[in-house]
Formats: sequence, C-alpha cells, structure tokens
Amino acid sequence: MQVPNSNTISGLRDSRTTKAKTAAVIQSNYIPWLGYFAMAADVDVFVIYEDVQYTKNDWRNRNQIKVGDQVQWLSVPVHQRCLEQNFMETSIAAKWWARKHFNSLSHAFSKTTGWRKYKSELSHLYEAAANLDYLYQVNRLFLDWAFCKLDINTPVIHLDNFPHNTDPTRRLVRILDSVGANQYLSGPAARGYIDHDQFIAANIAIEYADYETLIPRKFGVPMSIPGTSFLQHLMENH
Repeated sequence: MQVPNSNTISGLRDSRTTKAKTAAVIQSNYIPWLGYFAMAADVDVFVIYEDVQYTKNDWRNRNQIKVGDQVQWLSVPVHQRCLEQNFMETSIAAKWWARKHFNSLSHAFSKTTGWRKYKSELSHLYEAAANLDYLYQVNRLFLDWAFCKLDINTPVIHLDNFPHNTDPTRRLVRILDSVGANQYLSGPAARGYIDHDQFIAANIAIEYADYETLIPRKFGVPMSIPGTSFLQHLMENH
C-alpha cells in the first residue's frame, strides 16, 4: 500500500458516536529525549512496550547530553548473552555507571539553575539505580521521576508480557485494542513500515507526531535536539 502523505490516517469510526481514546506505544528508553515525553503528554494512555527483543547500540540503555559544542554519551553497561535476548531479561553488568553518570551531569550542568534545583533528587536516584539488577528497573525509575518533574499525568502502562506475533503491525493493533484505543499517535519514523491497511481494517486512526509543533505546544520550548536527554531541558529551562 502506498504510504499517505497526511499526518493523519483515519479508520472508519464515527467520531460522533464513539469517544476518541488515543494511545502511544513506545519502547523503554534510558533518560529519553523531550519528544518521548511530548508524545506521552498528548495521549490518553501511554504504553511502554517492554516485552521486546533487546537491541544493542540503541536508546534502551543509553542517551546523550550536550556539553558545550560536544555530545557526550551516557551508557548503562549491560549483559547481552544472545541476539534474541528479551529486554526484560537484560541485566546490569556493573555498578560504577551510576556514579559516573551523576558526575558527568554535574560537570555538564553545575552552573545551571536546574542542577541546583534537582541535584539532590538526582543524587538519590542514581544511588538507588546503582543497586538495581535489570535495565527495565533503571529505566522505570528515571521515567517515573521524569513524568513527575514534567507534570505529565497521562496513565502509563508498562507492557512487560504480551503474546508475540510475527507481524509487528498486527501485534501493535492488538496492543491498542487491549487498552481500548481507537486512535494511535506514532513517531514519524514508523510511517515507512506500518501496514496502514491493518489499521483501517481495525477501525483505528493513526496520527504521526510532528515534534516541531508538539514539543513547543506541550513544554513551551523549541524542539530539542533528537538524541539529547530530557535532562538537558530540565537543567537549562527550569
């Protein structure tokens, strides 16, 4: 099927008789960028899909901060024993990373108002994170804190066990159906591989997020650099 150019692809529901319920479904990330949270703030339910294959060199266990003109990676060391390893089974390989990340944040943001405001909380978070055994636990810890600090009240579902299906679009449609959603907010990168016919058949409308307008609308700041952690925003704009 040819991919439509519009940011919205409608299903067949009659909006006059069916109340819209919009969901986003996204994988767990470590201290993700602001666009991740803008999507969460724009939906009725935010599904963090954790029952997936762990992907190396991805956003699951790492993110970036901008230090001057340079970008610095913050990576959580993990054990990956096979390519098929599930994200929920991905364990932390060492404890030193938490102190290192905290020190990197201190070095980058010590002169900002945001660091003075959040330094103590971040110190406690990283102390707690150092004692966790699994990556999903670390990500949940920081995501919960981020939702609070960004004042996002959207219900969050951690989907850590869901029947697998070889067809990713069919699995996505089933997830949306399981949470009662009839509208789906997707990241723009998915436009090229989602099977829109299956969404039309399931009577679920798709909208692709436009981060350039969504981030300013939700947080009152220009679109941040993709790949730069939300902590950059908290440190520099709070």
